[in-house]
Amino acid sequence: MGAPPLTRSRKDSRTGNVPVSHRFSTWCFTLPYFTALLEQWYVLADGKQVKRLPEGLEGMLAPVASIAYWLASDGTYCREQTKTVTIATDSYSVPEVDRLRGILLDKYGINSTRISNGHGKDQYKIRVAKSSMAKLQQLVEPDMPDSMRGQALAISFIVSRLS
Repeated sequence: MGAPPLTRSRKDSRTGNVPVSHRFSTWCFTLPYFTALLEQWYVLADGKQVKRLPEGLEGMLAPVASIAYWLASDGTYCREQTKTVTIATDSYSVPEVDRLRGILLDKYGINSTRISNGHGKDQYKIRVAKSSMAKLQQLVEPDMPDSMRGQALAISFIVSRLS
């Protein structure tokens, strides 16, 4: 049934804990649903698979749960400095990042800025404006995956402190 899961562990220098993670791959040719998703999100360019935003993305992000899962996957809360959420969009072009920002603003009223990821190469992230943090938290908290519930609560706590 394919390769066994890859198991990794790394000692957390802050806590001394050694969490274990397991990774596995699902080959797209065995699951047609994933093949269709792969074809929507990746194109072949110069012999490489390049990530892109698919047509009809606005409709895909229409269910609020989509935003919650997007944040659970690519969102980071910056507790020390900005007290905002940053969404990793490093693989996308500037027009694509701005398209995502436009969707957040037009569909959900969430203001954001495009910021450099700090590694050059025209790679950017989306930073949610402080003024939109309460709206973002209210929007995604009910649909946040259980595994990310702590992150949603942390956002809720900080938003309450900002108010």
